[in-house]
Amino acid sequence: MGLFGKKKTDGTTSTTGGMTGATTTTTTTTTTRATAGWQVDCDCGFMLRDHNKDETVQLTKTHVKTSHGQTITDAEALKRARTVTF
Repeated sequence: MGLFGKKKTDGTTSTTGGMTGATTTTTTTTTTRATAGWQVDCDCGFMLRDHNKDETVQLTKTHVKTSHGQTITDAEALKRARTVTF
């Protein structure tokens, strides 16, 4: 920590500099790693997010069948999906 450093419990470190009275504060930030996935936004307001492409396709086909009474192919379902980071 150095001569004047004190570790705080909130993850920050404060240092007071001797005769000048200067104070330096360092904050440690925890980051989360973003992951890629698939998202489908339907005109009816339905939104689907999934990390697995195959599950996204199947869930999209199920939504279209149950909510809109239509049958679509895997390729059509995949066309409705886009890659996202979340």
